[in-house]
Amino acid sequence: MIELDALTSLGDLGNLGLTTLLITDNPNLVTISGLSGLSDLRELVIATSNKLPSIPSLSNLTSLERVIIHGNAMLSTLPSMSDFTALTELDVSNNPRLTAIPSVSTFRDLTSLEVYGNANSTAISIADVSSLMASSGGIYSSIYASRV
Repeated sequence: MIELDALTSLGDLGNLGLTTLLITDNPNLVTISGLSGLSDLRELVIATSNKLPSIPSLSNLTSLERVIIHGNAMLSTLPSMSDFTALTELDVSNNPRLTAIPSVSTFRDLTSLEVYGNANSTAISIADVSSLMASSGGIYSSIYASRV
């Protein structure tokens, strides 16, 4: 595990064999790149990075089980997450400029979904959630979404 604090940019991390990456409390972080080589990553947390406008493609991170993108004041877009077949927990909350949430219909193992405090929390499709509940037998430890 590597914790990175007080960054303005995060470049290519290569394939370091990381399973957890916490990028938190970086008020001046404006750029993240080079996450695609972290193929062993199971947990990704990007939180309280107040100047970060976007997150790069995460398409090669197919082993991710837990993704938390929380409290990023300038974040307005998220990358596609459709390849995250192992995902069990997704928290995309308190990103006040975030206007769209990627489809969650492919997350068959999802047990926790948090979507609130964004510019348009209702952007998550009710059909997506219904599809997930039907495919998993409706068993969830939590689904939390609210209208802002």
